[in-house]
Amino acid sequence: MPTAFIVLAHGEPTTFSHLARHLRGFPTFVHLDRSADPAPFERMVRQQGLHALQFVQPRRCLHWGGYSIVMAMMESLAQAIGEAPSDVGHFAFLSGQCFPLQPVQAFCDHLEVRPQLVWCRGFDMARHPRRASMGSDRVRHRYWFDGAVGHFSKVAPHAVGAAVRRALTGVTWPFTSISPLPMDVAGSQWTALPRALAVELVAHYGSGGFDYLRHALAPDEIAVPSYVYNSRWAAATPSGGLEPSQGATMAAYANFHWLKGGLRGTVSREDVDMALRSEKFFVRKVSETATPGLCDYITAQWRVHRPGGRGGRAG
Repeated sequence: MPTAFIVLAHGEPTTFSHLARHLRGFPTFVHLDRSADPAPFERMVRQQGLHALQFVQPRRCLHWGGYSIVMAMMESLAQAIGEAPSDVGHFAFLSGQCFPLQPVQAFCDHLEVRPQLVWCRGFDMARHPRRASMGSDRVRHRYWFDGAVGHFSKVAPHAVGAAVRRALTGVTWPFTSISPLPMDVAGSQWTALPRALAVELVAHYGSGGFDYLRHALAPDEIAVPSYVYNSRWAAATPSGGLEPSQGATMAAYANFHWLKGGLRGTVSREDVDMALRSEKFFVRKVSETATPGLCDYITAQWRVHRPGGRGGRAG
């Protein structure tokens, strides 16, 4: 069963073009942030002849830490379910700055061996010692990353917009939200989901099931893991259940990606060398702008380190 890819992109068209080249032949659905110029992305698709790649409509204006990212994920997933071939078994989320650490077909082969695998790790937020940044406070309180406040924060001079958002967060802090679930669970948003679960998630979103996260902090890291670990799908995750809730950053709970521990900045060649020695399939935070030639360097290295890997349709 093939795998379809859903890519959330907001910039770095050159980096995205390298990723897209390796996704050639795989059903690929790209949500491009409404604030980004689509011209270089569309030009790249035409030049590379990426006929299996489709841009998701409508495009949403995404705010870091906001519910708009959940909306883009679920609406892109809905389009992918409706338009991807019926034999697609998994839907995998990537960012526009992800890049494969080995042939993409190897990742798809891994999923095909376990057709019901839910690649979604997670921890119980109520048990995490860092309540404000990783714990249940992220769900209970209002952070105002989205909507009119979030948009003002995005377009206004940084200090002014951020100050308004923080002020409103402080004023509304005592008015807590009540989660409808037994557990609030967090993990990486970059998941791989079997078709049956993907259909459930889209239906849940459509019925307002994720609305309680509208003012949460980074609900994209909470929505899918919370649904999964409060359902029968928890047993289909790699560990078969929740993991210890001690990681200092979300990098500790990455799924099929390699991430820098501090999650700051883009990856360097030294970072990539460590990533290539891992068992991960993709690396996050690649930037051809910051490190020109990095994507070609990665490709050359995984061909050296994994001579038995199959390129397949990944080109």
